[in-house]
Formats: sequence, C-alpha cells, structure tokens
Amino acid sequence: MRVVNGAMLSATGGESFATLDMGVVDLWTGETRITKFGACSSFVVQGQKISRMTGEALPIGIMEQVYPAEKVLIMEEDDRILMMSDGVADLFATDDDVIRLIQKYRNDTPQMMAEMILQEAMDRQQYAPADDMTVLCVQLALRHPSRQYKKSIPA
Repeated sequence: MRVVNGAMLSATGGESFATLDMGVVDLWTGETRITKFGACSSFVVQGQKISRMTGEALPIGIMEQVYPAEKVLIMEEDDRILMMSDGVADLFATDDDVIRLIQKYRNDTPQMMAEMILQEAMDRQQYAPADDMTVLCVQLALRHPSRQYKKSIPA
C-alpha cells in the first residue's frame, strides 16, 4: 500500500487519488483483515448479523503517510463480504438501503446477490452510469473432504 501510495504521489504530485478496498482471508484460521482507504462502506454478513465498515481513512495518493481504516474478524463457512465501488454506493440514500438488499438476497448465491445489488443501482441510474459500477460478494466456503479433486496432468 505504501508503494502504491508513493507511486501515485510521484506521478501526480498529490493531485490525483484513489480509494482502495481490500480483504485478506487466512483460509486456515478464518482471520480476515479488511483494509480501506477512503472507500465506501463494505458489509460483512455472518449468519443473521450484517455489520458495516466505513472507509473513514483518506484515499491513497494524497499524502505521504497513509493510515487505513482496518477491521479484523473471524469468518466462518458461508460468511460473506460485500464490497462495491462508489459508483454503486452513491446511488443509495443510506447504507441501510444496501443492508435491506443484502437481507433480501441473503439466501441467493454470492454472484446473484452482487448482480441484484448492481441491477438495483443501474435501475436508479436509469442505465446511464456516471461512474464505474462494481459489486463484489465473496463467500467463505470450505473444501469438503468427500469431494475428489484431480490434478490435470499435461499430455
């Protein structure tokens, strides 16, 4: 993150910036670190609980020293992280509007949840996006020992 921030500062002289939203999951322990630099809210769905993480930190590319907003949590099988670009988030009046959609689509696949939230945003924008529009929904899934995984062997 420091390298990207430094590169942006060098290239633009602090006149351009970018938000950054990142999640790293330790698949052995479930420990998850969500790191945000000025990005819009992300959501963590754990069972019936939906928690919101805001990106109160400054975006990268503005200052030499950057300090992210971070959250560390333990994720379990079927927990989800939902992240979106500001081109999507800005079309909802509040984070509660997004939470209502998460609740509505919580029993669908992560792909379907992301697509339906993006569809709702497109409907609100009347299919004329003014900004990039991205929604990412990831779900922690354990590899079940009963499944057979075959390595492909080159011929």
